[in-house]
Amino acid sequence: MTRTMVGMVGLLGVVALGLVAGCGKDEGGDAEVDFSAAALEPVEVDVKGQKVSVSVPKGFTLEDGPFVRLRAPAKEHFSLPSFTLRLVTLGAPESIEALKLESGTKAKPMAVTKREAVAGGLLIAGHNSTKGTVELTFFKPRPEGGAVSCRAVQARSEGVPNPEATLAMFERACTSLTLK
Repeated sequence: MTRTMVGMVGLLGVVALGLVAGCGKDEGGDAEVDFSAAALEPVEVDVKGQKVSVSVPKGFTLEDGPFVRLRAPAKEHFSLPSFTLRLVTLGAPESIEALKLESGTKAKPMAVTKREAVAGGLLIAGHNSTKGTVELTFFKPRPEGGAVSCRAVQARSEGVPNPEATLAMFERACTSLTLK
């Protein structure tokens, strides 16, 4: 390997280490960010042809990609809350018992803390054993069949600050979902 290549590899390692170390910090990198008490504001988005309105924490931005995802405005938002909206045309849950949480692993399975019919839809919420991951999914049925889902999740190796309050904020946000 040439000296230039070794230097580039070293620089990439430093950049990668800096990115990992910065996860969960605000844009200044000094303080942890807790969105559990965030003020919500409505946004209108198109979810594969279905226009919806949903209230999310003020300042969250729409992320480009294969899903409609709203994320925290911080540069390093990997371990901050996000909201993913999906159009579910096949396999939408038709009963409370059919609801499942997507997060969790064999080592840290999700514990369901809430599963009920609410706000004209179906909701499931929970956290893993360390409360390092909290998740809520709300399905709003469409008159023509299927549903639009709002999945809110936050995962942090240090644990989610105020997990119960974060789940309550997720519920206020996702159950605000209205079809246009």
